[in-house]
Parts: sequence; structure tokens; C-alpha cells
Amino acid sequence: MKEWFDKEWLKDITSGEGIIYTQKQMNGAVIHKAKFNIKKIVDYYFQFLKQSAEENVYSEKGYSLIYTQSERYFLELNFGINEMKIDAIEEILMRSGDVDDTLKTLLLSMVLQRIDNQDKQLRVRIRELIKRYHKSDIRDVMKLYCEIKGSNVGKLNKLKSSQKQRGEKLNKSDRAYQKTTGSLFKSLSRMSLLDYDKIDNNEWITIYRGFNTRTGEGVRFTNNKKKSDWYRQKEGMGFSFTLDKYVAWRFSAMYHFRTLHSFSDDLYEGSVGDQDYRELLKELSKDVDRKLGRMTIGRYVIHRDNIFSYCNDNNEREVMCDYRNARMINYVFLSDLKLNNDDWDYIKETHYVFSKDRTHQNHIKKFKNLWVSKHWKTDYKVKKDQESLLLKVKS
Repeated sequence: MKEWFDKEWLKDITSGEGIIYTQKQMNGAVIHKAKFNIKKIVDYYFQFLKQSAEENVYSEKGYSLIYTQSERYFLELNFGINEMKIDAIEEILMRSGDVDDTLKTLLLSMVLQRIDNQDKQLRVRIRELIKRYHKSDIRDVMKLYCEIKGSNVGKLNKLKSSQKQRGEKLNKSDRAYQKTTGSLFKSLSRMSLLDYDKIDNNEWITIYRGFNTRTGEGVRFTNNKKKSDWYRQKEGMGFSFTLDKYVAWRFSAMYHFRTLHSFSDDLYEGSVGDQDYRELLKELSKDVDRKLGRMTIGRYVIHRDNIFSYCNDNNEREVMCDYRNARMINYVFLSDLKLNNDDWDYIKETHYVFSKDRTHQNHIKKFKNLWVSKHWKTDYKVKKDQESLLLKVKS
């Protein structure tokens, strides 16, 4: 198959007519400026899908092929420029008139997962895209997602069967990889089906989010519990939530540590997970403008009809929704303003937080003294008299 993602491809989409995008540091300084030709980017996308269909190795069909190849494409289109990604997916959706609305929702959420939506103007654009292209019930979206991801198990079994028929003998490393991958696919598929059952059988769903609370900012619109605005969040908002409180706990710290990369060109993404927490705190002290604040975890409820997408690719059990529809029940500061966090005294090694490895993620749950292990042990139950107040919240 043609190697699409090479230097010539990058040269082509940054030549001729295009839009100049900038990326900024936390202190406001421009660290990256580039011109991207959105039309060429989207032309490449459709050419890539067409050739993928013609040279289909795993005999994927229809939506499964579009989804998996789109996933590969957007992973390559990961230049860290949020506006460019939004422009690209908007153009793709405009030119995908024959694609089912349910698949469009999954494609849109695939891109939104790769976007840092701290910018207010960007959040407005995202809401407009959701309103324009999301027309499917979350249960239909989850069904399609489960079908596509469930097919990964079948593809792997088909590959193993083909290798056996050809008499191929895998080395020990390849056999171990296939076994681990197969186990992961089955686990993700099983958890996704359990999440589908939860959403299918409940109107109000408990969700969680980890976020940064800047110094001096209030988290809620009001501190009066008798008012509906008490359930509205005004600091640390976003479109990504999770059904797993441990994932939210991880993300309450991940935002801060990823911010390290904007302070120094010497830091690269892979280094964060290998550093000691105390070393990271020294680096975070460079935040002279105090744009970082307390590590915070929130618990919310949302009505099923207001969830627009779901993804469990990295064991994150992610649900996506307009944050204005999520009702904040409670939140907790997990660190002080100097980012000291008692939980880290138990964990020490940060790779347990940042790793996508399921074993490392589950390792966190062994620490029974963590705040997240001792609290919020069950889903929040919305009371009848509370429901009318939740429905009054402004969206």
C-alpha cells in the first residue's frame, strides 16, 4: 500500500493556498506557526479511504472500514493545532453526505477526543458542530461502536487462522503480543457492552471529570444549593467525561503534567511518565502566571438523551456531551495550590497514571488509601424531588 504519511504528504498539505494556524505556550508566546491547506487534507482523507477499501487486508466492510481507517488517518493528522483539526472534520462531514448520521457522530467525537478545548471560542465551534451533525440516539451510537470494536476480535482470529493455514510459526514475542492483544480486545469489547447496558437501563447517568481549577476561580455558578445554578460548572469545563472515577482521577493530574511540554522544548511527551512526582513539581513551579491551579475531580449526572458519543479505546470509558448539560453534584480538590497531593505519596511512579497499559491502570486501584478509592463507591441516585431542579438548569 502507498505510504501516505511521509514528508511529501506533509509538504503537499502545507504548500500553496492555505490557512495560517498558530499554537501558543501557556505564557501566550507563539511556539509554532504553520500553513495548512484544508482542501488538500480532506482530499487526501477520501483518497486514503478509497485506497484502503481497494487494498483491504482484513476484508473490512462499510462503516467498520471507514471508522478504523479514519482513526489511523487522524492519528497521523496530529499536529497539535486544534483549529486545524476542527476545520478538517467540518469539511469532511460536509462532504460525507452519504454517510449515516450515527457514523458521523463517531467520526466527530474521534476528532474531539484529540482536541484541548480550553479556548472559549473553540468550545462554541464544537457545540455548533455537535448541534449540526449529531442526530442519533446514544444507544445507536454505542451499538455501532460496539459492533466496530467487536469486529477487532474477529479480525485477529481470522489473522491467526490464516497464519496457521499457511504454516507460519510465530516467535515467542509475536505469540505473546497476539495473546495480549486478543485479551485486550475482548476486555474492551466486554466493558463497552456493560456500559451500553448501564446507559440503556438508566435515565440519569453518573459521570466523572478530572480538571484544573485555576487560582481564584470558583467551580460553580453559585454556592446556593437551593438554586439550579448550583449544578452548573463554570471552571474546568469540557466535552469529555468518563464512567470510571479512576480515569477522572488520572486526568485531574494529567492536565498539569502535560502542561510541562509548553514550558520547555526539551521536554517530550514520553518523558513525563518516567519522572518522579517531586521532580515534576519542580518543573511545574515554572508556571509563573499561575494558570495552573488545584487538581480537581468532579462527579456529575447527565440525562441519557444528552450524551452524544462513547469511546473505550484506551480503557477510558469516555462519554462525550455538551458540558452545559452535565449537572455537577460535587467536586473535590485533590491538591493544594502548590500542587502537593497526598495520593502521590502512595504512587511515586507517574507511569501508573499516564500509561495506556491496562495493567498499570488497574494497579492504581490496589492503593486503598487513595481518596478516589475511599469515596464515591456507588453511582449517584437522583431523587424525585431533585429531578425537577436538575431539569431547570440553564443549558
